Amino acid sequence: LRVFREETLRVSTDIFQVCFLAMSLYSWKSFKVTKPFSKTWYKYLLFLSISLGLSISNKFVGFMTWSWILSLSIVQLWNIIADVRLTGKQVFTHFALRFMALVLVPTIIFLLSYYAHISTLTQDLTDFSTFMSPYYKHTLENNPLNEIVPPGRVYYGSTITIRHKDSLGGYLHSHELNYQSGSHEQQVTLYDFPDNNNEWIVEHKNENKDVSSKAVAVKNGENIRLRHRLTGKLLRASGAKPPVSEQDYDREVSCTGDANYTGQSDELWKIRFSGRLLEGLVPLDTTFQLTNQGQGCTLLSHDLRLPEWALFQQEVLCLDPPTKERTLFYVESSNRYSEDHHYIFVEDNSVVKFLKLLKEYLYKQFKYDYYIKNYKAEGDVGVGKWPWYISGDYLDTVIWFSAVFSILAYLLLQTIRLITWNPWNVAEVESPLSYLLYIDNGLEFSVGWLLHYYIFFSSRHSRLFLFQYLPSLLLGLCHVATSAQAAWCQNNLTRYALVVSAVTIFGFSFK
Repeated sequence: LRVFREETLRVSTDIFQVCFLAMSLYSWKSFKVTKPFSKTWYKYLLFLSISLGLSISNKFVGFMTWSWILSLSIVQLWNIIADVRLTGKQVFTHFALRFMALVLVPTIIFLLSYYAHISTLTQDLTDFSTFMSPYYKHTLENNPLNEIVPPGRVYYGSTITIRHKDSLGGYLHSHELNYQSGSHEQQVTLYDFPDNNNEWIVEHKNENKDVSSKAVAVKNGENIRLRHRLTGKLLRASGAKPPVSEQDYDREVSCTGDANYTGQSDELWKIRFSGRLLEGLVPLDTTFQLTNQGQGCTLLSHDLRLPEWALFQQEVLCLDPPTKERTLFYVESSNRYSEDHHYIFVEDNSVVKFLKLLKEYLYKQFKYDYYIKNYKAEGDVGVGKWPWYISGDYLDTVIWFSAVFSILAYLLLQTIRLITWNPWNVAEVESPLSYLLYIDNGLEFSVGWLLHYYIFFSSRHSRLFLFQYLPSLLLGLCHVATSAQAAWCQNNLTRYALVVSAVTIFGFSFK
């Protein structure tokens, strides 16, 4: 197969993923047929746990392998529980050993691998650290945030940058481009990188109130105005429809007016703290929501991006009722400080610190893959081509379709078997061993193929490559081998059909 030949010529994580899958498959099949609690049984169980740990530590698709083996193990445990010859102690031992080997050990391997990885990521690489939270940035060497003390409060009149808690933590942003529909006013978006257009001035709802001579902190539940520093326009929600989200309850968010415009109710935003209620707005710990007083909706952003005329930046809109996770923002920086600075608190407990960093790292890594790295990118097998196309190579296509056909034939056979099953027929019909193996192995390989194929029909981007299909292809070929073995043991007619099919396929492939 061409894709296997190409993968052998380069070092990639994908070929390692296939190796770890093969190790997991081999150890699982050997573990199933070995006498329980024997030395060989323990050996295969340990080998299986290590294989799963390496698989999930290598690529995210390894979690599909882990889920697959766990589901098969649960089915096996269910059959063990139904065995009346086993004592309660034996059943508990089966459960405890599988839990330690298939859950704890892979988890420990995964955590250790990422601990080693994160521990080495101490230098600040701005291309990536820009997406991380202030907490994460503070752990990096030479990061500018280490030299800045975040403010303990946000004061009226201060210039701040606001970041979205969800997605990639983009900055609330505006620029001198207008919407091409709706209000045709200045665009408001989320932007992934630091920029002067991310700066907003916090203004009091009463334009006559003097907030410059003394420090007046923003408090929970107050109405504020946010003025874009570079253009002087106010953040606004209106009855216009957003350019991408056009539901009846969606409201467009824009910037309006000029530096002298004081605004009306559509430019008033009530700030509501999430979690702890503090006197001031704490940038690092405290997230907040902004509810528009004129439209009665809440500011939010989501994964959708605007078209090219908005530079493909994330859409910001106002929604009622909103999804809370999409409405949470926090202040990253302010130009105005007080004496009671808010210092970034990093736990002394290295375990707690590592788990917080790991959680953010994995989340941002997953988001980065389809927000930045693969956005608008095309691979050699786009999402729209699956499952009817794999490559231009004849043999590749035949092997691909043979796996799909084998699985579909198996599912059809099992459906017919279920429909024709008669529970009142007590007469026992002994099935041949080849058929029982076909039923058992066919089910396992079908589930495994589907789980590993999930990335293709659930992908949020189109940058998919043929080598990413290797884990699913391996399990599909195992299913073909299982079906071929069952057919070979059926009768002479099926044997002739298998030989003729194989000769025909290889004959055309080398033509």
